[in-house]
Amino acid sequence: NVHINVQESDLVVSGLIVPESHPNEQPTHTEYGVGHFHRHFSMAADFDVDKIEAKMKDGVLKVTLPKRMARQPRKIEVRMG
Repeated sequence: NVHINVQESDLVVSGLIVPESHPNEQPTHTEYGVGHFHRHFSMAADFDVDKIEAKMKDGVLKVTLPKRMARQPRKIEVRMG
């Protein structure tokens, strides 16, 4: 259960890690915590917030932050009067 929120230049990843249930088995070692998690990242201003994508595969979250296209120079016509 993972949620991603973007507000201005902040990206927040939060969620809940639920341990797998295996009846009649007890783990001897666990390498990750269980429960709620919350991570905060500050992003540069040149990312296109509308095109951010996230994908979860085999327990790995991949968040893609595409750069905003550079604006092309534009000629402005000046009208007289």
